[in-house]
Amino acid sequence: RDRLGLPGEAQWEKAARGGNDFIYPWGNTFNPALLNFCDKNCPMGWALKDFDDGYEDTAPVDMFEGGQSPYGAFNMSGNVYEWTLDWYDVYPGGNASADDSFGETHKVVRGGSWFDSDYMLRADHRFKLMPDDFEDIVGFRCARNTTP
Repeated sequence: RDRLGLPGEAQWEKAARGGNDFIYPWGNTFNPALLNFCDKNCPMGWALKDFDDGYEDTAPVDMFEGGQSPYGAFNMSGNVYEWTLDWYDVYPGGNASADDSFGETHKVVRGGSWFDSDYMLRADHRFKLMPDDFEDIVGFRCARNTTP
């Protein structure tokens, strides 16, 4: 059967990084030409004001072809954060007391958005949101599990 739904956090990260431990879906160096992020069109103090990706906020999903992940997925970095199926909890090997939000109160979102700087756009960066938060910096990606 085919099952379609939100990817788990580990599935999302695998899709973003492939079998590589890339910092970004395309490699280890931030390249502003490969994604939609906080540039001169963004009002925040962390904006990279000497670059223009052409979008004030979200971009069409098929833009930035060179920024695709090793699996060919677009926008795994930037454009909008993506919901995952998982609750925000301690990462394997992490410190369980590091965040009071661990548990079943927040969901994990990944990928960063058009509103973020390069650090937040890393493929390993995780962020938490309340399940009912849905703003113009958050979207979703469906994953398909195929079982015989």
